Formats: sequence, C-alpha cells, structure tokens
Amino acid sequence: MKALVATDYGSFDNLKFAEIEKPVPGEGEILVKTRAVSVNPVDWKIVTGQRQGSFPAVFPYVVGWDLSGIVEDRGHAARRFNVGDKVYGYIRRPQLKDGTYSEYVLVPECYLCKAPDKISLKDASAIPLAGLTAYQALTVFGHLHRGETIMILGASGGVGTLAVQISKIMGAKIIAIASASNLDFLKNIGADYCFDYNDATWVEKVTEISPDLVLDCAGGETRDKGVPAVSKEGRVVSLTAREFPDKTINFTGMLVEPHSLNLELLTSWIEQGKLKPFVSKYFKFDHAIEALKLNQEGKTRGKIVVTIGD
Repeated sequence: MKALVATDYGSFDNLKFAEIEKPVPGEGEILVKTRAVSVNPVDWKIVTGQRQGSFPAVFPYVVGWDLSGIVEDRGHAARRFNVGDKVYGYIRRPQLKDGTYSEYVLVPECYLCKAPDKISLKDASAIPLAGLTAYQALTVFGHLHRGETIMILGASGGVGTLAVQISKIMGAKIIAIASASNLDFLKNIGADYCFDYNDATWVEKVTEISPDLVLDCAGGETRDKGVPAVSKEGRVVSLTAREFPDKTINFTGMLVEPHSLNLELLTSWIEQGKLKPFVSKYFKFDHAIEALKLNQEGKTRGKIVVTIGD
C-alpha cells in the first residue's frame, strides 16, 4: 500500500511516498481503508524538527493523526464496528510510527467513532484533532461556563472555527481575533465581537470587554498582545506555548488527547446541525506534501484535507 513517510527530522526533503506492507488487524484492532486525512500544524512541525523532543519516532514513520474511512477488516474481539461502516478518529499513538497518510490504517477500535451522516466522509476527516482540541481546551482546561466571555486568538483556523461554534453551543459570548478578511465569516458562524489583529486598537478594545477565558490558537505577537487582556480572575489556554512571562496570569499549555466519547459528542452536534467543519482546499494524495507546505504558511481558513482512494 502507498503511504507518506518521514525518514528523519529536519525538513520536507525527508518526506517521500513509499510502498509499505498492508497490515493485518490483531486483537481489538480495526483495519480502515482511508478516504481522507486532514492537515494539522503538528504534522509539519514534527517533520521539520520543531516538535522533535515531544514525540518519539520510529523511522521511517507514516505521517498524520486524523483520518476518515471505511472499515475493511476487524481483528479478534473488535466488534464495535462492522465491515463497511464509515468511521473517523484522531489516532495519536504513544510513538510516531503508524500514521494516517496511508491507503490503509491499522487502528485500535477505541480510537474510532462512526462518522456523521450529515457531512461527507472527506469533510469528516477535518473534525477529530481540531474538534477534540477545541472541546478539551474549552472544557477540560478552560472550564468555560455559560454566560462567560471567551476570546479566541487565531479564530479563523482549524481549531479556531470549531472553538467559535462549540463556545456558542456552550452559551458563551465570543470575541474572535483574526485577519480582516475573515471577520465577516467569523461573525456568521457565531462570534459576537470580531477584531482584526492588524488594527492597532484591538488590544485596547478587548481589554475593555475583559474576557474570562482566552484560547490561544495563534502564537507569536498575537498571543503576547492578547493574553494580558484576560480578566483578573480569568484563564488562558494555549496551543502554542507551555508558559507565559507574566506569572500572575493563569496560563496553561495543552496537548489534545484521543477521546472517542468526546468525539461522539461532537458527532451528535454535527448531526444536529450545530457544528460543521470548514475546508478551504482539497488535495489529492499525490500532492500531500504541497498540502503540508500550504498549511505551514498559516493563512488557511478552516482546514485543508487530503483525499485518498476512491
């Protein structure tokens, strides 16, 4: 079977397509025929060596953590799904080895959920990692409550667009920070206040609102300017840093965990029409490296999806 593998850390030059052996499911395992994978910043950050110390790798390893597809085969005692079921999941294993950028993926069945019927299988691949990140950031780490105000830095990206919608479901007021070209879009999906991070007055404006929770999906200058705007008793959850220079701020860095029960809740919201992924561009599998490079530019609205197979 065809897979996109990384042969070392350091650069995109270490990525190549390879023919590898199609796996056979063992006890509790599902073999998924992949239909689509979504591109996440962590994919290229690991490849380029930026997260080299965070995730142990067995080279060459197959890239990717998100997938959607069809159950091809089942191992002993793997009976949550039937052959032919449409499934999706966030597949982060203890070490980098068997990723999702592959025609077939072997997965412990506990990582998977039935894919929602309301959206296409290829769009479903855009949900697991980003959706679970948004949900866990708001609930497990951020303790967001109904009636509170959340500010989302980098609100137009993959996690940000889902965080806006989930915050709305949870009954929060939402401040979205993004580029000017994305503000109308963010207003349409549920943001109450939208500010351009290039506007010199945006920090002053959000400080006056005094958000209870800040979700940092942006990093860099936007993070450094926006985090101090949190209310005195507020919280900050960051996807881009583990700590912040101002130690008086309640600042938490997070890494999303695979969680099929959380994903089932997101699925129910998708089926109810309350939550949807936004995909800005689709790539064929042969162009997966181009998709990773485009994601690295950091200017994508929503997600990028790579389709595999039929």
